[in-house]
Amino acid sequence: MCAWQAEQSKVWACAKVPADSDDDQEATEAEWRWFCGHAEAAMRRAAKCYGSLRDPPGRRAKGTTHQAQPVSAKAHHAGKKGTFALRRMLKLQGRVR
Repeated sequence: MCAWQAEQSKVWACAKVPADSDDDQEATEAEWRWFCGHAEAAMRRAAKCYGSLRDPPGRRAKGTTHQAQPVSAKAHHAGKKGTFALRRMLKLQGRVR
């Protein structure tokens, strides 16, 4: 077994399979989410150990909802009001003058 597989097996060794429920559809979805989460965690652990994972700090976990960030003051047209069409017409008007 190579070192990459050994690191992944450490995550799977402590994994506990979720219990079955009465609803087959719900149980299948829960087990699939559990498996995907553990598979990703195993890959990330092995990648971090070998320095091959370059995750940006603001990346959100899979399955979570997004969060809108406030508009930065450095953003283009951050302080300007109006629609794009209005700004385009004003720009054209400025060129015509």
